[in-house]
Amino acid sequence: MALPSQIEHSVGSTHSFAAKRRQRNTGLIVAALVVVAAGGTYAVWSFKKTPTPAQAGTETGGTVTPPPITPPEKKNEFVKGDAGIPSEPVRSNETPGVGEPPPSVPSLSMTGDPKPQANAPDGTKPNPVNVANPQANPEVKPTDKDAPNTSTTPTTPTSTLTPSISGSAVSEWISEGDRKYASGDLLAARGLFSKALADSRSVASDRDSLRDKLSKISDELVFSNKVVAGDPLTETYTVAAGDSLIRIARKRDLATDWRLIQRINGLKDPGALKVGQKLKLVRGPFHAVVSKSAYRLDLYTGSPDDQETWTFVKSFKVGLGTDNGTPTGTFVVKPASKLVNPHWTNPKTGEHFDDDDPKNPIGEFWMGIEGVGASAVHKGFGLHGTIEPDSIGQQKSMGCVRLGDQDIALIYELLCEKISVVKIEP
Repeated sequence: MALPSQIEHSVGSTHSFAAKRRQRNTGLIVAALVVVAAGGTYAVWSFKKTPTPAQAGTETGGTVTPPPITPPEKKNEFVKGDAGIPSEPVRSNETPGVGEPPPSVPSLSMTGDPKPQANAPDGTKPNPVNVANPQANPEVKPTDKDAPNTSTTPTTPTSTLTPSISGSAVSEWISEGDRKYASGDLLAARGLFSKALADSRSVASDRDSLRDKLSKISDELVFSNKVVAGDPLTETYTVAAGDSLIRIARKRDLATDWRLIQRINGLKDPGALKVGQKLKLVRGPFHAVVSKSAYRLDLYTGSPDDQETWTFVKSFKVGLGTDNGTPTGTFVVKPASKLVNPHWTNPKTGEHFDDDDPKNPIGEFWMGIEGVGASAVHKGFGLHGTIEPDSIGQQKSMGCVRLGDQDIALIYELLCEKISVVKIEP
């Protein structure tokens, strides 16, 4: 809040009276009364001109920044479910420290003039803004010689864009987004395409096209090693002495897995970091919306408490439960449930599959989900891989959501325990 402004007061001209030899006492009294009256008028005028703190804040354009959203803590426990959760959860090859409580969710609701993010030695966190409406800014690339991408020329997309057939307003957003995309302004294009995709007036063919366009944009803005100034989802980090990928993720309060840092920066050995090396970080959080009828998982980013502001990222094909066994509802990634290379016991037959068993139907990754509100009755469900790639797009699981090996590996790195929302829709 700005301080009240300082007001300079001009001194009015004074009146002098010629002294007279025979001045009476009554003249002195009259003069004193005149001075007192003038002083009172001046004080009232000064009081009216002085702004109140609220007025001063309004005049200077002051804003109040909302506090970050911190999800409620949930009890850390495993429930042996009815739909295929590993009966004896283990962390076969997790790096020490990964199982600690996840970071609090960063707020994505702030507005203002986006600035490039950089790590601060004192541990301060960056201020992300609404992903769907960032200001367009020039691209910023890592300058370290070990950074995989060192070009400073903005990438201009060359793919053909599908014309829109939606209503006039939605069509205008799509057309403007196409122009921004063609000119290389991917942040502006993402905002316009996201707005059009979320609008109920968009037709099915346009929604399919918009998901495709936004997926291509995400391949450059999210999943490459490029950092674009003004993008609240990413930042550039400079490696310090004693850093590891796990420490960096924790230090920067990321709502993503440390393996994502390795992936997008093309690091062959995550333990071979160099002091001064530049890394791209993706903040998150990410969420999943599963459409059962389309056998599709749509990945979004945004605040978990405000789905209206979510920005579409990418789509993945999924497999579902036999006989429509996958429940609908709202879930959250369960605490301490993310597992790499788990062993599993079939709850129906009792057959046990060890980790590294090529016949283990769970695959390499497991993420348990727990229902929220009315969905809390659904227990034991999760997202996992598969050893039957042909089952993707079909109903062949015990109720869980299956993804292909490469897809579940990426989803594992993006979804965060206790924060990421998973919505399953008809």
